[in-house]
Amino acid sequence: MPDPVKIVIHHAPDDAAYFSVLNKQLSPLEKQGQISLWHTGKLLPGSNQLQETLEQIQSAQILLLLISVDYLNFTDFGTVATLFSKLPKESIIPIIVGYCNWELYPELQNFSQLPADNTPISDKSDKAVYEEVIKVLTSRIANLSGKPIQPDTRVNITPKTLTPDNVEMGNTKLLPLKYTCNRSTQKGEFLKNTLMSRHQKVQYFYIRGIVRQSTEGLFRRFYHQEIPKFYKNKNISPHFVYVPVVPDDDLDVFILNFLDELSMQLKSNNDDIYTEQNITSLLNAICVKSYEVVCVGFKMKSEVWNEQVPPFIRWFISKFCKSTQPDLPQFLFFFMIDYAENEHKLKIEIELKQLQEQLKAAQTDVTLLSPLQQVSLVDIEVWLDSNLQDPDKQANLIQQYFNQQDQYDMYDVERNLEQIIKQYNRDIQKAIDN
Repeated sequence: MPDPVKIVIHHAPDDAAYFSVLNKQLSPLEKQGQISLWHTGKLLPGSNQLQETLEQIQSAQILLLLISVDYLNFTDFGTVATLFSKLPKESIIPIIVGYCNWELYPELQNFSQLPADNTPISDKSDKAVYEEVIKVLTSRIANLSGKPIQPDTRVNITPKTLTPDNVEMGNTKLLPLKYTCNRSTQKGEFLKNTLMSRHQKVQYFYIRGIVRQSTEGLFRRFYHQEIPKFYKNKNISPHFVYVPVVPDDDLDVFILNFLDELSMQLKSNNDDIYTEQNITSLLNAICVKSYEVVCVGFKMKSEVWNEQVPPFIRWFISKFCKSTQPDLPQFLFFFMIDYAENEHKLKIEIELKQLQEQLKAAQTDVTLLSPLQQVSLVDIEVWLDSNLQDPDKQANLIQQYFNQQDQYDMYDVERNLEQIIKQYNRDIQKAIDN
């Protein structure tokens, strides 16, 4: 009997449900000795997990990539992609599980995707997925093993326990909800100012709060929740762009370092950005071209704030972002500031408000969203009630994940809500499997 064909499946954590479906279809072949399956769920705690993943991929005869917006934004994708040129072209199979512009990624352009019509399997019927994905896969496995294989024809892509309205935000897309607890004030401010400035090509928002209140979490919340709803008829860049900002005492050095990081994060190869120092140099960047809306977050710690930061912000808004280019997409920039202590907060808040007034006098609006505060237990209870809608479990979840304090840091809330969501997903998957 020939050796089993080694298959490695690589996916983003948020696409676990699609992995589960594929894994279930291929598992009978593994039991028959036709294939051996490896995925990140087999990683051992305490091991060098990325290194182990890379080693497994290098030894794969078939590498299945579950492609979605979440996968393209997945931290490990860039590292894994460096191995593609070292593997036989025919061994790498992208499987499109969610809508995204994967063709814009040079790393993926040389491979033939499934389904062949580029329609994500999330939009396919069970029969279509079987015909267009499972049968093709089993045919390739058979070619490698030299033995015909009959796949299991039962395909169940969408959790049947969820109603149609909840499918998208259900089993596979709940995790971004962990950022939504108790931020209704900032949500309202964001929507109000976005509505008022909807015809402006560039918009600016400040998100700030004492460390552990998750400024980045609020940016992710806007990116996953409010922005897709507000711009639902526009082509939004699927790339979550996050740029660390490290000030320098020399403003020119500060600006050049920033431009280098921004260019890299947006996947631009236009070196004119260093001389022209204008947003138009980014129009052909992978994360910008072909899109109507682009979201970029800048993150800074209060400990590194210095006297060059206000001039840098004025330069960025008044010079870098000034353009009369008619095809400029709509840019939404979020400046995130983590205050290490209240003393930093008081000083920087004064400078930010002065800067806001200066920019307003120059007819440029910058929105200072309300500073982020701790989350109350009542807000957590409201979140559980509105998102999971299971009052019987609510008290148990509160008791299990929260210790009845009145207030919580948002970092802790996000961590606990992520565990609750994963438990919820597991329960749904268990119901599907049964």
